[in-house]
Amino acid sequence: MRNKAGVDHQFATSYGTAAQPAALNWISLTENSAAPLDTNTSLAGELNNAGGGLNRKQATYSHTTGTNTALLTTTFTKNASDGGAADTRTVAKAGLQNAPAGGTTGYETLVSPTAPLVSGDTVTPNWLFTA
Repeated sequence: MRNKAGVDHQFATSYGTAAQPAALNWISLTENSAAPLDTNTSLAGELNNAGGGLNRKQATYSHTTGTNTALLTTTFTKNASDGGAADTRTVAKAGLQNAPAGGTTGYETLVSPTAPLVSGDTVTPNWLFTA
């Protein structure tokens, strides 16, 4: 779901004449499984533990000139610093922001199926955009 702040961000990036906002290319994860709302301004319960492998991470951007798709992707690896009940974290939602901390949350989506992770497990969210 694109958040209202994400719409504002996209318009400013595409059409604004002021200084451009940073790109929406930071992916975050949470165990929060509440439905995304277009009024959310952050990812509730974002995983952010010191040294954690599930902390917000900048994605790799790819787009082939002349095509109508773009892809953002990155891989997260759960480690012991991520903690969790019985050392398990269940990723239920992902967000897309424009900063390594705070910033604008432009998109969020539920992960289906959810991804229960223990130390050493990886998850690779992909954000595919079609024009």
